[in-house]
Amino acid sequence: MFKPLLASMLLVFLVGCATYPLNMNKAEWEALTPAQQLQAREQQALLDQARAEQRTAEARAREQEIEKERIAWEVRRQEARYGDHLQCVISDVQLRNGDNWQRIHPFALDLLIGERADINLDEFRDDRRSRSHRAQAQFDGQTLSLCSSAHGLDCVRVLGNFSDYHRGFEQAFNQPNWLKGSARCQFVPKRR
Repeated sequence: MFKPLLASMLLVFLVGCATYPLNMNKAEWEALTPAQQLQAREQQALLDQARAEQRTAEARAREQEIEKERIAWEVRRQEARYGDHLQCVISDVQLRNGDNWQRIHPFALDLLIGERADINLDEFRDDRRSRSHRAQAQFDGQTLSLCSSAHGLDCVRVLGNFSDYHRGFEQAFNQPNWLKGSARCQFVPKRR
């Protein structure tokens, strides 16, 4: 009893959601001859193929743009002046999870001034990675910012002057709603 009812409801739903080529409604579709219906299907197939090719081209262009940007940052990294390139080790990290703090695996950052990097905060339970949280890191020349999102909400800021970063320094941080730990940062020596 239940299966025939379910099958008939599914059929009504599918017929009600049927779409016709070229955005035609049911009356327009049924007014066409079989030859015209075939032609409409062929035209729709050509339109669908053109859209698919356009999406593929757009995806390829996005990938090329990302690669171009990556290469530009790599060139900047190679040509960076002393003081424009920072490396940090973030350790003793804990992430707020409701009322509890969860241990996060230590991680390293390698940033140029103005560079924004996506980072993964890997949460551990019983010495196993249980899940990963996305965050953003950025360095402006004096401030290293670690933020829970690109919008700058829930940020940790490590502030130092040129002298601090030159000799290397460690600073504890605590953002009560999000993250706490310690950052050890230093400018990258200039390559010769």
